[in-house]
Amino acid sequence: DNLGRSSGLIKAASAAGGGKIGQVLQSMKLAPEAFSESASVQDISDLTINITPSATDSKILIMSSISGYSAGGSMTFTIQSDSTGSFINIGMGTEASRDNQSFSGNLYTGDATGTGQMHYNMVATYLHSPAVNSAVTYKICVIAENTLYINKKEDDGSNEDVGVSHITVMEVLA
Repeated sequence: DNLGRSSGLIKAASAAGGGKIGQVLQSMKLAPEAFSESASVQDISDLTINITPSATDSKILIMSSISGYSAGGSMTFTIQSDSTGSFINIGMGTEASRDNQSFSGNLYTGDATGTGQMHYNMVATYLHSPAVNSAVTYKICVIAENTLYINKKEDDGSNEDVGVSHITVMEVLA
């Protein structure tokens, strides 16, 4: 049966010695947050997390989900990493122009006048090799080309919070 074959594959993979999870950390953003148009990188509060890999050959699996919307314009989402004393974008393309470039899409709802229930989730997964066994900081950032709302639906006048955003990191042992 398929369960038996799957179980055998899992045993074979774990017998090879790698791919075990060493630690899991998560940071949740429960409150809404608004970002004004800016060409600068802006940190999304509560979506920063620190992890210390146990070995230099460990990898860090980064998973995030951002909830919200922007009614006009686009934005660039990025995961930034600091393992050397300065933050760098990871998992991004190499396009010279960052206009409309994003780690995993955007929360643009278009001209959604009268659609007060709209909000989107932007999901990202990335396997990073920091090559250190000292603290590494990961954070989710945005460059907003128009007003952006995190954890909020298209404005219907109620200011209700509708989403939860998070970043989760897992150390994958070599």
